[in-house]
Amino acid sequence: MMIGDWLITITEDVYLWIKERDGKVWAKILLVLFHVVNFLVFQLANLFAQLRWPFSAIVRFINSFRPVPSGYPIPANETNLQKLIEKNQVVLVDFWTEWCGPCILMEGSLKEFAKHYKGKVIVAKVDATINPKLTKKYNVMGYPTLLLFFEGNEIGRITAALNFKALVKLFGDFLEEV
Repeated sequence: MMIGDWLITITEDVYLWIKERDGKVWAKILLVLFHVVNFLVFQLANLFAQLRWPFSAIVRFINSFRPVPSGYPIPANETNLQKLIEKNQVVLVDFWTEWCGPCILMEGSLKEFAKHYKGKVIVAKVDATINPKLTKKYNVMGYPTLLLFFEGNEIGRITAALNFKALVKLFGDFLEEV
């Protein structure tokens, strides 16, 4: 389990645990403390994302000349995204940015999801910083945003950082039927 996946999972679990104890004075104090800590953790993730951006952009550029192995998210742009959507029955598109902390936290979960549903779904990643026309075309307002396409039509979207378990819960039932 990657650190991002763990952080997202632990955040959900702690929040639900506190919400179950709603009504108690200490639970309200704990909830406020939880929100402060959660804010600080995601701010640190954003800071990390901004500091790593120049280095990962160079690595991504170098890797763009290599073929993408089967079962991994495919980097998409204006020229190949439409072809991917038209050519494949099910496509999950992740709109993300290099400087977005939650996007970076979700990176491992998306790779695991692509491997798990290899052959059933194509996972494409669109860097919104480099592809602003696609961001505008699909009306993406926040990051990370996931769009699910079935036979060329958008059938679902969510803007949230999700762990592998949440991705499977959200899209798994649909993908099992396909």
